[in-house]
Formats: sequence, structure tokens, C-alpha cells
Amino acid sequence: MRTNWKICGRCGGEGCHSHAIGAITGADRADWSDDEFSSYMAGGYSETCEACEGTGKVAVSTTDEA
Repeated sequence: MRTNWKICGRCGGEGCHSHAIGAITGADRADWSDDEFSSYMAGGYSETCEACEGTGKVAVSTTDEA
């Protein structure tokens, strides 16, 4: 059995994401200060991706066809 690598579908290959807080709406944005929003946009609320453990890739097992 071979192992190939593919880009992590959870974080899109970045190794981190801000999915824990979800998407922000315009109403959410209005509640945030400019500093909080800047921090969000710079990745300040991002967490290490649990699916790829921060590598940005995941192993996919394949079978060799002889």
C-alpha cells in the first residue's frame, strides 16, 4: 500500500484556521474594535488545524495496481 499526500481539506493547506469562531457577519464586525478586526484578519484567532496537525497536508493511502 502506498501513501500519497494531499492538501488538507479542513484548512486548505494553511495548517491553521479560525473555524472555532465561525464566519463573521457585518453585525459581528460592528461589535468589534478596529484592533480586534485587524487581529482577526492577520490570523490572530487562528488555531492549529486538528485534521493535519498543522502540516497543511494529509496522508491518503492508495493501493498499487500491478
